[in-house]
Amino acid sequence: PLGESLLAPGDAEELLRAKNHFKGGLLLSLESSSSRMGYLAKSQFHYDRVIPFREVLDRIEAVTREDIVRIAETYIKDQYLNLVAIGDFKKGEKPVDRLSC
Repeated sequence: PLGESLLAPGDAEELLRAKNHFKGGLLLSLESSSSRMGYLAKSQFHYDRVIPFREVLDRIEAVTREDIVRIAETYIKDQYLNLVAIGDFKKGEKPVDRLSC
């Protein structure tokens, strides 16, 4: 299945990198007071409370490979995937044949 191919069982390191990248982006986004106020307002509006940033970080940390696979299999459907390729292709050559995934 597609979800399985997105994150192979041995890709724990990739999942860790993704989590760290996401957490880092969130932390950097809170450096400006307008971004921080936006975070507080969205939190209050959507959840009727201000979610402590520690809780957000803990939730990100709790994401598992199985969560990623489940979400991917739910929302990413093969029949809706498209590929656009630009390059020097021979007549009749399929760009997808050059992909290594």
